[in-house]
Amino acid sequence: MSEQESNLDYQYGLSEIAVQIPAPDGVTRTVPGLAHEASPGLAVTMLPFGVFQVTHVNTGRKLCNNYQRAASALLAMSQWALIAHIRGASWADLGPTGAADLVTELSSEAVPFDGCTTISKGMTRKMTVGEWFQHQRIPIFDEFPWEEVDPFELAISNLSKIDLVKGGWLSQVAADRQLTECDWCHQECPDEMLQNETQAGDAICKSCVEKLDRQEEQRNSFGGPA
Repeated sequence: MSEQESNLDYQYGLSEIAVQIPAPDGVTRTVPGLAHEASPGLAVTMLPFGVFQVTHVNTGRKLCNNYQRAASALLAMSQWALIAHIRGASWADLGPTGAADLVTELSSEAVPFDGCTTISKGMTRKMTVGEWFQHQRIPIFDEFPWEEVDPFELAISNLSKIDLVKGGWLSQVAADRQLTECDWCHQECPDEMLQNETQAGDAICKSCVEKLDRQEEQRNSFGGPA
């Protein structure tokens, strides 16, 4: 399936491409996709209208279930990109068979990202790639707008871990040291996503700022001090 970049101005290494997706009615449709230079061969698309998915550009097939928000699908895309990065592979070079073989080959390895854990023999551990893959296929809508960490920030943090050709967006970020750890949640974020919102001068990310705001609103709603 072809991909073609648009001229829209995006940040953080993101761009818009055209993706061809075979629809259930047999018609191949060209839809816009949100891509990232660290995850060639993958894009976030919206088909059907109103839900978002991670699409393998070469085949037009979706890799996981639908999401209610584009940021959640972008986080899933960053995880798929990191899975391929374990073997130094790119989804842009994989067809249907190669993609399936890659997931099978890595099935028993721990996922190379945070936030996906399971309990085994009374212990909490990272999911294996195989367990994570099964979780990705479960059709459960469990997204809420009050997570402690913004999925967009997690996605950009994941994608920043993937080595790029010298001169790309992330290599420039690394050179300029624009990724800084949030003093509260300890996620690495671009500097422009961090704010100094505390008397101590802590650098905290957008998600932590929003969490503070919600806590303040809750205190005010119960008659607490402003």
